[in-house]
Amino acid sequence: MRTEAIKSNKQSVSFRWSPELVCKLKKIAKQQNRSFSNFTETLLSRAISIVDQTEEDVPNATTAAAINEAKEYQKKVKAGLIDEDFIDTSSVDAMIKSTLR
Repeated sequence: MRTEAIKSNKQSVSFRWSPELVCKLKKIAKQQNRSFSNFTETLLSRAISIVDQTEEDVPNATTAAAINEAKEYQKKVKAGLIDEDFIDTSSVDAMIKSTLR
């Protein structure tokens, strides 16, 4: 039985980056048990997806409001303004929301 190397459809590229940046990237890649190439490719892909968001990628108004509400809640918890274990019993909806956090 003959084993053939699997051809990759990836393209080899070369960059000129500062030694400090390369050192930091390699350190983080090692911490995540990933190759330097895989780690940098993933970082660049994520950065591109953020910059290249289309209208379809943007959450609708209801989802955006829920995201903002969750972020504000977390800020208040971190600031000590809200006890994270508090269960709001002022209404059934409030109780459900406070127990799901």
